[in-house]
Amino acid sequence: MAARAPVSATSRLLFRFRKWYYNAAGFNKLGLMRDDTIYEDSDVKEALRRLPEQVYNDRMFRIKRALDLSMKQQVLPRDQWTKYEEEVYYLEPYLKEVVRERKEKEEWSKK
Repeated sequence: MAARAPVSATSRLLFRFRKWYYNAAGFNKLGLMRDDTIYEDSDVKEALRRLPEQVYNDRMFRIKRALDLSMKQQVLPRDQWTKYEEEVYYLEPYLKEVVRERKEKEEWSKK
């Protein structure tokens, strides 16, 4: 039997806290992902423009479904909630690239 790597109590506690906060935020009950709830400033809008079409369409479907559920004051059945373990940060790599490019442009404009 293979020995498991020791996991500190702090990391388990931090995982449980993150999972609790994810569920307490409530957006998962509407089928949204974390990246669906990011405030759309100019960097985020540019990152959204760069998303592949299918990923963008999936995002729009989730947002429209959440708006519909919200207007009806309903939530999805529990088996359709977004789970913390299945969360995908689909926008993050694009957003990091946009921010990096913006900072690079600012550095060039200073010179």
